[in-house]
Amino acid sequence: MSLHLGDTDKSTQEELQFEYLKNWISSVHNREVAENVTCPFKSLALGISEAMKEVEEKQIRSTLIESYRKLTGPALDALLCEKHKQETSFFHMTQFRDVEEIRRHWNWYLYCLTFESWQFEQENLPNYVVRVPMDYIDLQVLATCFRAKITVSHLDSLALCFTPRSSELWMHLHLVHHRSRWAPMLGRKAAVQALENQLVILHGLEGSGFQSFKNKPAYVLSKRRHFPPEVYLVNVGAQILPMQRHQLHVIDDAEADHAAASDSCPGLDRSRGPAIGQAPPFRGIPDGSMEFQ
Repeated sequence: MSLHLGDTDKSTQEELQFEYLKNWISSVHNREVAENVTCPFKSLALGISEAMKEVEEKQIRSTLIESYRKLTGPALDALLCEKHKQETSFFHMTQFRDVEEIRRHWNWYLYCLTFESWQFEQENLPNYVVRVPMDYIDLQVLATCFRAKITVSHLDSLALCFTPRSSELWMHLHLVHHRSRWAPMLGRKAAVQALENQLVILHGLEGSGFQSFKNKPAYVLSKRRHFPPEVYLVNVGAQILPMQRHQLHVIDDAEADHAAASDSCPGLDRSRGPAIGQAPPFRGIPDGSMEFQ
């Protein structure tokens, strides 16, 4: 999948594409995707905290650095070779010539990894400290350290999955990645809009201006931001009315079929509203009359 946004500058395009990707993944999985997070290390920390236990970005970084410092000899040589070839690696993106050049900068690289994302935003760091990205080699190492299956979704390529090597699986994390931006998928979306798109029967309207709509079927519309949270907009035929939660009785399909066949809710059609002539009068004009039409 690709998303082209005309003549907008590259940074704006990437930001909009990232927002599109987050919304898409959120809708597909019915889960929240974290806002205002782009750092991969912080994203992974939030993902682990959501899935199993509280973890800080600092712990993610220190775990990765400790794992790398333990490597010596052929194991370190193999890692440096992978860092040279892997396209998401800092050394590949900055075009280090060979493994030996990476080896000379390895301790400096690990030192740069110790700095957290907030420090680059709030502190005046020395010029020799750079913000190194998390690459897919790092993700594989961290998947093993935290015994996590890590799925990474992209906008323009297939999702990748990193699993622990010869260790028990404790958790499953899902990250969203586009260019330099990352975000974790969190818990299920809050059920604050549970009534939306539901078929209801209106009741408890005695003594109000809407009492003529008592026992009428209605369809609950999407929430409007400028409306109070306790107010629901419902569609009754061609009319849209504000209702309180206690005035709405949610009915299932069986009740809807029964209501459609009964005299209490004549003309019920879930897609079209009441039949012509069945809606309450509007300002004294009968529904279905010539004046009303």
